[in-house]
Amino acid sequence: MKGAIGLFIVILVATQGCGPAQVLNKPDVDQAQMQADQQECKEKAEFYTGGGPSIGRRRSELDRNYEDCMKAKGYKWVEEKDVYK
Repeated sequence: MKGAIGLFIVILVATQGCGPAQVLNKPDVDQAQMQADQQECKEKAEFYTGGGPSIGRRRSELDRNYEDCMKAKGYKWVEEKDVYK
């Protein structure tokens, strides 16, 4: 039984990075505007999440707040290969 659990964990870890890379993108913005939006959302996420070390639960809250901010600005998750052709 321990061997089956160990094998399952190894397979689970090995397959985590196998999917296509995804990025937040909004086709009608230039690089300067995208960087400004990213910086604004990063600052908002840090403000709403609070101070302290960026580990564990706080890291996922930061990511969620950042993603929500970018989506509110019209960005959507797309495959990286579709953005950088």
